[in-house]
Amino acid sequence: MVAACTAKVRPLQEPKPAASAPVEVLVVPLRGALVLEDMALCQRALREAAANGMRVVFRLEDAGGAEEFLGDVESLLDAVQATKVATTAVVRGHARGGAAWLALLCDRLCMLPRSDLGDVAPIETTGEALRALLENQAERQRLEALGASMRERMLKKRGGDKLRQDVVRVCEAMANRTLRLVTAVVRDRGVETTRVLTAEELAELQKQGATIVSQDAMTQPMVLTDREVADLGLGSVAQSMDDVLADVLRVDRTQVGELE
Repeated sequence: MVAACTAKVRPLQEPKPAASAPVEVLVVPLRGALVLEDMALCQRALREAAANGMRVVFRLEDAGGAEEFLGDVESLLDAVQATKVATTAVVRGHARGGAAWLALLCDRLCMLPRSDLGDVAPIETTGEALRALLENQAERQRLEALGASMRERMLKKRGGDKLRQDVVRVCEAMANRTLRLVTAVVRDRGVETTRVLTAEELAELQKQGATIVSQDAMTQPMVLTDREVADLGLGSVAQSMDDVLADVLRVDRTQVGELE
């Protein structure tokens, strides 16, 4: 379902009267759950950018939530992955649900300090709710399908072929709450490596003679801090939105417009 979008573009900084700079970057502000109007705004930004040779920045501020409709989110993700427009996600605060998924699929991901993202399929976090989930076969299958979709999209994104398999698996776990992972230091044939594995894979390595030097369970729901995003190679940390524009996108503020 697509909603009509009547958004207007305004410059982030009013240009000087003598020199009206063309807009090179469109910023799409997103906050809270991504509702139908937000999806339409994002779709319009991609169309206008494609028609005018611009880039798009999705500014996610405490964005995403359980109220999102999966079909609308997937339509937006399809558009992001189909476009030739260069996309950047900037996360301030938290990105959850569809907002986290959108951020992961952009060409660039910039995390502002003390930001985090993950839990693509938010559910109740109590122990009782988790037990109910594990006993609910239909819900397990739904989450496993979401995880498989995340894996497929991450591998198909621009540059996805350069992502390490353990990084793709972490992203899959953000969508599939039932996927339990551990970070393990494994010594095999005298060489130590750090790997992200399931418990079954860890046990199989031990059977094959590898030594598990240490292991730490990764918690669910899977949420990554700004530093963890950078360490995994999923994105970078920027001190401010101004730094993203100046140092990452290398664009003057007079050439940045914001959809409203």
